[in-house]
Amino acid sequence: MKQKLKIFRLIFIISLATVLTTEKALCQTPTVTDAYIISQPLSTDSTILQGTYIVELSDSNYVSNIEVKIGTMAGASDILSHTFLYDSQAGLPTGFSYARVGNKLTLGVSTYPDESTFFGQVRVQATNGTWSSPMQFITN
Repeated sequence: MKQKLKIFRLIFIISLATVLTTEKALCQTPTVTDAYIISQPLSTDSTILQGTYIVELSDSNYVSNIEVKIGTMAGASDILSHTFLYDSQAGLPTGFSYARVGNKLTLGVSTYPDESTFFGQVRVQATNGTWSSPMQFITN
């Protein structure tokens, strides 16, 4: 009887450890570790820029959406705001694109007027619905 109880305890402990490890992994929200915009003036109009967001993620698992914004002030989205469905190119607006290699995303964000300074922001939504804190940056 004692032998069966020891085996039961061992199985219980292993099962509990497996469940807790899996639950912790599922609850982690990926974050943005680096982000910047590459802007090129259009050949036909130098006052309009063609933009590409480069985004590095902490993890490529459990990602649902990536939200990008460009504004004329910190936290603003008066120039651009778009939410990309993770690993999907379907349904993107004209001029937008999506590509991923490992944890690095290249997001084409169409065209926007040239301002002397831009404020960018990126955040990630996990599959459990939680959003990461936004990574904000300034570019000019």
